[in-house]
Amino acid sequence: MGDAPLPREDVWRQEGAVPASRLALALRPLLACLEEACRHPAGHAAMAGTAGRLSRPDFIGIVRRVAAAVQRRVPAGARVAAFLPQTPQGVAALLGCASAGRVCVVLNPADPPERLRLMLEDAAPAAVLFDDALALQVPWPAGAGAVAIALSDCLAGDGDVAAVPHDPDAPSMIHYTSGSTGRPKGIVLSSFNVMARASMMIERQGMTEADRYLIPTTISDGSCVAAHIAGVLCGGTQLVVSFAAEGPGGVVRLAAREGATILAGPTAMLRALRGLAAMPQAVARPRLLRIGGSGLPADDLAAWRALLPAGCGISHSYASTEAMVVSDWSLPIERVAQGGTLSVGRMLPGVEYALLDEEDRPVAEGEAGHMVLRGRQLALGELQEGRVVPGRMLPDPALPGARVFRTGDVLRRAADGLLYFAGRADRQMKVNGVRLEPAEIEAVLRAEDGVRDAALVQLDDGSLHGFVAVPERDWAEVQPLLIARLRDSVPTAMRPRRLHVLPALPLLPSAKHDLAALRRLAQLASQA
Repeated sequence: MGDAPLPREDVWRQEGAVPASRLALALRPLLACLEEACRHPAGHAAMAGTAGRLSRPDFIGIVRRVAAAVQRRVPAGARVAAFLPQTPQGVAALLGCASAGRVCVVLNPADPPERLRLMLEDAAPAAVLFDDALALQVPWPAGAGAVAIALSDCLAGDGDVAAVPHDPDAPSMIHYTSGSTGRPKGIVLSSFNVMARASMMIERQGMTEADRYLIPTTISDGSCVAAHIAGVLCGGTQLVVSFAAEGPGGVVRLAAREGATILAGPTAMLRALRGLAAMPQAVARPRLLRIGGSGLPADDLAAWRALLPAGCGISHSYASTEAMVVSDWSLPIERVAQGGTLSVGRMLPGVEYALLDEEDRPVAEGEAGHMVLRGRQLALGELQEGRVVPGRMLPDPALPGARVFRTGDVLRRAADGLLYFAGRADRQMKVNGVRLEPAEIEAVLRAEDGVRDAALVQLDDGSLHGFVAVPERDWAEVQPLLIARLRDSVPTAMRPRRLHVLPALPLLPSAKHDLAALRRLAQLASQA
């Protein structure tokens, strides 16, 4: 499907037009929007976290000083890697970098060093902006001739930001996902992509200056950056905390202390929070729980309904880095499920989509089809060898400025317009809301001496199982080395729950891995 031609013009569906307010905000420069939002109310904190809080004047001061420093040190059009903590000051600095008119490569300091090295090697930034406390964690050299910009130096300077021409459709940010080649893949977003997502969040969630919005996912995720922007623009206080760095306890304590009114995150992360004894205090004031993912088990919804205060809404969204957000749904009190999994919602107004069969023909209502998206809201493309190329985001000459993205997801549409996730068309997987390519984990496993081959499979419960062929070395010797290599090379969500060793991996007549056979073996091992 990935190499197929563009779908016919008559296959597209659209559930209404993009609201004019969303489009207007998406076209404006980030810095101008942040400055306007920080003019009022002056006494309202812009951001708060376990590491302190920022008044609106302090927040915009950091944004401006970082933007000015980046402009002075980095040529227009060049890339700047941002290596910053998920704290109020770190997020403000990231938004300053994104406001400088340069391309901001967003990195997650919690990622393993080897993964960070690969991303920096791929991005080849002209500079690396880093928090002083993280200086020793930057995998130097970060690229030939990359300039080191310490955050403390930025904050000691002025906030004289130069005016730059604003092109909402020019590259603005790069976020890395798991790549099919075994290396992280850079997805290139425009200012329009990010600002449209922020505007959508404000609109769909009814955000106001009374809100305290908490989303503990990493800032290397495009939707998290958009959420931080939305929290500031609506006039409320954005609650900043890292689930990876501070754990579920840190998230719950901040939510309780600050009185979070909106709590957002993927299903598995929110499930971990729900199990804490202190969670009832953390959800004493929420008016909305926003759950992201490809499918929400109905039992999870029932558990949240029992925990949340009466009147608190629950919404479910479906998105990806390339598409930012596609659908959402405010869930009714009663369960609406197919096979125990709730709908991912209805398509948002203005998003063109099609559910197609293998011949690119629209599937009938209720039948599963490949999800294909079209629109300006899609990512610009991918970063390859220092250039922005379309990748899987193909320009559509029939609609100037729009791109077509074959998501690889298989969904079905019910007669009432609700969409249900039915799986992946290719080998991409989702674990705890994180999309990954098995090839990246398999490449790490194969890099160990003595491992002849490797494959990754996912069971119905979402667990990952790694299989390795180790014909000539003792498994007891190799296993701890593989565990250490995975720990040093890939994030926690991408590490297999179990590793299995075979003399050789089963193959199909085509010489490809027999993944069905491996899944059966993994299932048997799980039941043992």
